[in-house]
Amino acid sequence: MRDRDRFYDIKKSRDLKGDHGYRYYYDYKNSNGYKNEYKNEYKNNYKSNYKSNSDHRYNKVNKKCYDYRYRRSSRYKRKEKSFVLGLALVVIALAIVVATKTVPDDSNDFSPSYGYQDSVYKTETATSQNKEKKLPLISQEDVEVGTKIDEYKGVAVYSNGKNYLASNGLNFSDDGYYFGYKWQCVEFVKRFYYEQFNHEMPDGAGHAKYFFNPLLEQGELNEQRGLYQYKNGGDVKPREDDLLVFDDGSYGHVAIISAVGDNWLEVVQQNSEFPREKYQLIVKDGTYTVEGDRNPVGWLRK
Repeated sequence: MRDRDRFYDIKKSRDLKGDHGYRYYYDYKNSNGYKNEYKNEYKNNYKSNYKSNSDHRYNKVNKKCYDYRYRRSSRYKRKEKSFVLGLALVVIALAIVVATKTVPDDSNDFSPSYGYQDSVYKTETATSQNKEKKLPLISQEDVEVGTKIDEYKGVAVYSNGKNYLASNGLNFSDDGYYFGYKWQCVEFVKRFYYEQFNHEMPDGAGHAKYFFNPLLEQGELNEQRGLYQYKNGGDVKPREDDLLVFDDGSYGHVAIISAVGDNWLEVVQQNSEFPREKYQLIVKDGTYTVEGDRNPVGWLRK
């Protein structure tokens, strides 16, 4: 057999500088002792170098893991602090909003209108026409349908329950004049004008918002209702017993003005959460404007 010399590369694991290998000369002519001597030398070199390089690599990996864990923990801590700070700001903002809504303004005698009553106004008592007699404010949702919850000039206000769109049959006077559906807002104002002024509307049908005719001039007779009509924001001040008309929503709303102050007015109404509510009255440059949560378009007068 031809004598051949070969170099064999013995690979070891990688370190930071790249791949390195150890070579030993293999001579087929040499005895096993010569061959084993080189084998043993390789084993010793390989083990010692592998151990040192492994320790170095392990330390570097550990350092990388530590740095990675530190960066992640720092980032999570920053996120946690940001979240806590944001939550605190939200709580403070909500507290400010609640405080501004619940604290009454003493600068004028005004409470929000239709559909909203703050805690201060709920605890007040509504004064009837008889100054000596006071009736507590009762929510129509707290009593049975048809329960009397207020009275103005001897005309009762009844509860329509929790369903504001409900009708509980038709209501007529003894002589057959049609008031409307029980116990809607229209029924009360028509019954009030009938019992207080013996007034029958020529056309008593239609939703509440249609009680006001926007085509009429200021102070012109509304022939459908048989009452004179005045626009909100005009030069005529509203007064007690006027019929106030709102055009909000599909049906609108009507109420009777029960009291008027310098910068406010009070209404009595049916089929609203509370039978008495106050609105703001703005007097400016000879005009009178009623404002609130709903939109008053004007008032009618006998």
